[in-house]
Amino acid sequence: MARVDEVGTVRVAGRGRPRALLTVSDEDREVLVRRSKRPMSPHSIAQRARIVLPADGLSNNEVADKVGCNQATVVDLKRPSC
Repeated sequence: MARVDEVGTVRVAGRGRPRALLTVSDEDREVLVRRSKRPMSPHSIAQRARIVLPADGLSNNEVADKVGCNQATVVDLKRPSC
């Protein structure tokens, strides 16, 4: 079953739960850039920043290819950390 969004693009319904869009404010983007480039940042923090930065509008597979990690890592790290 196809669905038409507000700009008129037809999207074919996929399997599973619909993905939530990840949006990053300008202030958050600045912090993430600093964390990803800081040499003394823990690896986990820097990797999360590198994954979240390009995640705006890209699929998990596209982000994984861009960052150079596994798709499952992207899925885990894009989840909100509470």
